[in-house]
Amino acid sequence: MIWGKFMDKQVLFWTAFAAIGQAVGAVATAAAVIVTLWQIRYANAKK
Repeated sequence: MIWGKFMDKQVLFWTAFAAIGQAVGAVATAAAVIVTLWQIRYANAKK
């Protein structure tokens, strides 16, 4: 197949792109959870 190597590189590129996006999303979610927990703790400490 002529397009085999090209398609493999393209699939590899998009797989890596998706993995990077997923990692960024996981970090953003973790940051949001940490900020939320900190806000809850800070609000309870103020009372």
